[in-house]
Amino acid sequence: MRILIAAILSFQLCVVLGIVICPDRTGYCPDGSTCCMGVKAFECCHHIDAVCCSDKKHCCPANTTCIVEIGMCRDNDDAVVPFAFRRKTQSFQLKTQ
Repeated sequence: MRILIAAILSFQLCVVLGIVICPDRTGYCPDGSTCCMGVKAFECCHHIDAVCCSDKKHCCPANTTCIVEIGMCRDNDDAVVPFAFRRKTQSFQLKTQ
């Protein structure tokens, strides 16, 4: 029961603060971002529901596929999206007491 209450309070706090808590629960990204695993830690991709690329350095918008070899994103219609995939930025650390 305590875990459920903690999860609900954590979700409500995220909504109020406008942040996305990363899966490791030690970092967060701004609202409208996605946490993607980097080489050593989670990083922020500034797309909602982003696709995290296998190189752990870049990401693509939702409903696209990373084409790491050419540094681009491909949409579901198999067309190359006209912008390069984005480099991720460092996540922010959650303060714990």
